Amino acid sequence: MSDLSPVGANGLACVPGVLERAVLNARMKELLVEVLEVSIAPSQLSDEEVIFEGELDADSIMALEILTSVEDRFGIVFEDSDVTMRMLQTVSTLVEAVHAKLTAQSSPQPFSEHHPPPEVP
Repeated sequence: MSDLSPVGANGLACVPGVLERAVLNARMKELLVEVLEVSIAPSQLSDEEVIFEGELDADSIMALEILTSVEDRFGIVFEDSDVTMRMLQTVSTLVEAVHAKLTAQSSPQPFSEHHPPPEVP
């Protein structure tokens, strides 16, 4: 990663408003180690590490803590309908879900009743 990468609102490197996937992956591993209080270095976690087994061995309560921490750390909100067991299956599936949400937030949204088009003078 170049030292010239733009910096997002959370102080994390990003490309046109979206966190680079490699940076997101590293930050996710750090978050998981922190939230689950496991004694393994984030860099030792595989991208395919299963969140509910192995080194991480999370349970359903921890899954809620992970989601809350992810939302807080990355400035996103998952709707109930967004959350699936597949999303929380491995480090990489969680990274993919967060990346998709960040990408969607940085894309122009269609106008709606709650977000009308700007008034033209």
